[in-house]
Amino acid sequence: MNATAFVLARAGPMQLAYSAGYGITLALSIVCVAYLRRHRSSAYTGDEDATRKVILPAFEPLFWVLCAIATPYTIYFLWALFHTRHAATHLSQVLTEVLLQGRQCIVYVVTIFLHQTNVSCRALCRATSLGVALAIAPVAMSAVFSHFDPAQLPAVTSPSCYYSLVVYRSGIVFYFLYLLRWPMSRANPRVIRWFCVYILGFHALVLASMTLFFHGHVTIACPTVLASALYSSVTPVWIWRLLLADTQYWRGLANLGDAPCSMDEAVSAKGFHDLLDAHRDCVIDFAHLKLQHKIGPCVYRGQLHSRYAVAVKVYSPTEITESTLAVFSQETARCATLKHPNVVTFYGMCIAPPMVCLVTELCRCSLDAFLSATHNPVRDPLLQQLALMLDAARALAYLHSFSPPFLHRDVKPGNFLLDDSHVLKLRDFSATRRLAPRDAEALPEPGAPLVMTMQGTVEYMAPEVIGGERGLAAYCESADVFGLGVVFWDILHPGREKYPDAYGNTFRIFELVLAGHRPAIQAETHPVVQDLIESAWGAEPAFRPTAAAIVRALEVLQGVVGAGAALDLYRSPRCELLRFHGASRPKLAVGISGNAVVDVLHEAHYARSVPEAVRIGHVLMDAGFLHHVTHHRGMEPTADEVYMFETSDAPLDCIGEDVSTNGAPPRAPHPRGTSSCGCRGYAQGFGEPRRHRRRSILDYTQPQPRTRKSLVPMLTVQQGDPSRLSTDSVAIALLDDP
Repeated sequence: MNATAFVLARAGPMQLAYSAGYGITLALSIVCVAYLRRHRSSAYTGDEDATRKVILPAFEPLFWVLCAIATPYTIYFLWALFHTRHAATHLSQVLTEVLLQGRQCIVYVVTIFLHQTNVSCRALCRATSLGVALAIAPVAMSAVFSHFDPAQLPAVTSPSCYYSLVVYRSGIVFYFLYLLRWPMSRANPRVIRWFCVYILGFHALVLASMTLFFHGHVTIACPTVLASALYSSVTPVWIWRLLLADTQYWRGLANLGDAPCSMDEAVSAKGFHDLLDAHRDCVIDFAHLKLQHKIGPCVYRGQLHSRYAVAVKVYSPTEITESTLAVFSQETARCATLKHPNVVTFYGMCIAPPMVCLVTELCRCSLDAFLSATHNPVRDPLLQQLALMLDAARALAYLHSFSPPFLHRDVKPGNFLLDDSHVLKLRDFSATRRLAPRDAEALPEPGAPLVMTMQGTVEYMAPEVIGGERGLAAYCESADVFGLGVVFWDILHPGREKYPDAYGNTFRIFELVLAGHRPAIQAETHPVVQDLIESAWGAEPAFRPTAAAIVRALEVLQGVVGAGAALDLYRSPRCELLRFHGASRPKLAVGISGNAVVDVLHEAHYARSVPEAVRIGHVLMDAGFLHHVTHHRGMEPTADEVYMFETSDAPLDCIGEDVSTNGAPPRAPHPRGTSSCGCRGYAQGFGEPRRHRRRSILDYTQPQPRTRKSLVPMLTVQQGDPSRLSTDSVAIALLDDP
């Protein structure tokens, strides 16, 4: 029996082996995808074991490609298994090569992909194109030789075709031998070497079967073909191991070393590990972050550990190289440095090639969107406007408080966000730079400008920035203060156009600003606010106030404007009498529960919603009108939290005593660690309430009474008979018990 007849006679077992081989490949590919999806869902919840078993999301399409390749091959061989004679008659060298290259294509794609310097979409497309080209090359060679130099029976293939394919496969073998000796820089060298050994074993079987067929040793060649078919069926497992090792490479970028980071304006590319090493504690594993839907330009709503709603700023550069990661690394370092109640909370950076994500807290909307929306009128709009202004000024004062100071360089309403508690927070520090030269020994004088790249939004740019040449401008803190003044104008004039005569022309706006023109301020604006705005956007940078000075002025004005709301609160029938015990003479004060504060402010139209009412409550605490009864909490809209009013008789000398309400017996005292008042700090967002068992706030005490002179605005005290003080009383006083 000649070779061709023998092959046709053994077609059934060979087709069964190929069916089993491609079927196993397809099944393992599906199992890998299911395994990935299962552990990814567990990793979202913070399961560390599942996290270590998840590969990069960018790698999942490779398994879908493997499924797409294995499916038609499996279907074909299952069909051929039941139509053996018909399929065998169409057997040729071209078809044999097509069947062989199907399983090799994905190996080429993965191997070439690991040679790329990044994991971008372009790199994946480039690797796929080269992998398909390598797989098509031997098929094309077989087709050419079958046409011009067909095999003469009983031979299976012609000599020219055989030697050409041997040369081609020898080149592939030498390539994997090279990788075996010198693995690529990515993934794990040990895993790469084992993968190369596996691929070399497959090519050894293929070359052996080709040689045996060519020399007529068909009896031995057929079992070799069967062995190669089954041998290659576990390719998905080896690919999984390789991609998992590469995932650990990308994941491990932030897990080495603990070197300090630099924040110079110009950044040099230092290499992946060195760049992310400096802020490794700020890196979030990609397996813990899930993107949900888009909420803005390059910003997505996401979930961290399947529990926390976060905002994810996504960067998808064409190429993720060391230089591009340097930029993201710098912004991450800045965001991790800035921690303040009026700065958006930064959770970390997530590297999920081809994306780099910055993860921050999820806020309700931007200040720009809030001012553009239509709102119901409130009783005292200036009180809410002052709260927004004070938040913005405090954020900027915090940036400028560093030595040397940080400059935001793009202060505008779009870069302020309102959170669920109606607190304004500064965001987007991509343009932020530190006011310091590279030479640390030559620090500039306070307020001295530094030449930087021109940055900012047209209507909020200071004259000295607009007057810069060749894209460079002189920056100092006063440039940010100018933008803050324009933001104040926006808060007072929502929806108004700043320069109607400019018709939106950028150069016309520049001309107006340089000529000293500023947006018109409405006549009914409070004179203190008007003076602040006009001084903030003054033409001379040296004469503009600092952000800290603006904060101090607004705090004083807040105490004046907030008196009306405080008066309405203590006139409320929901106030109650607080009796302090433990001093030489028991004392009385008037208090009100947290939910009553919110209800009264809402009913009196000081606020449109509960968050706004809570914010006004914090304003009153910040101004000194209200104190938490233990002085260790901010405003909380619950019945369990009680707040008392500040008076000229210094009620803080009672914070070491237990208290009862409306003549009831005192509760058991609850020890506290310190007798200092932290109400203003909590009202501004500093600190967290102490973790303790929930109980009535009237159960409290302090170690020692302490007399303290009040430094905050106070309401007028009404002296008189304590019997006049009841739950319906309008007096806010601390009276001696007779």
